Amino acid sequence: MIIHNNVNFRAIDLDNPEEELEQPKIGMWGRRHSYYLYVNEPEVYEDMMCDRTMYPYLEMIEAKAELRYQELFKENKKRLKVTPRLKTKDIKKWRTLCNQADDEAVATITKELLNTRNSLLLEDKKYAPKRWLEEYEERQELIRLYRSKRNSNSKSGVNRNAV
Repeated sequence: MIIHNNVNFRAIDLDNPEEELEQPKIGMWGRRHSYYLYVNEPEVYEDMMCDRTMYPYLEMIEAKAELRYQELFKENKKRLKVTPRLKTKDIKKWRTLCNQADDEAVATITKELLNTRNSLLLEDKKYAPKRWLEEYEERQELIRLYRSKRNSNSKSGVNRNAV
């Protein structure tokens, strides 16, 4: 069952309408990124929904974000010196520090992975909309041209500092 704007939809395969599709495994991270796309990139959201690439993509984002969250949370706990000994000694301070570590990890993931276009251009580009891949390739080509032009000017022996 897919829930969108508080309306329940059954996932139906158009080729076999009698069979219900397997439900995607999308958690908090996938839902947050889906909302980001829905609000900030509606044409991409629609393209991905029509191409049926949205849910596999969100599953990939969910897995990556969860792994990154676990890493960041452990690092933050270590940095803030959250230990089991502190928990037995001062539970309020321990809870406050754990909440701080959690908040920092969530903020980092939101900035790095969820609220960005670059998450569609991760190493697995099969979910990225064609339009974005074309823009990305155009930018990469412009960067290559600029670098080659800059390198050819520096190799030509022209001294720009001489007056």
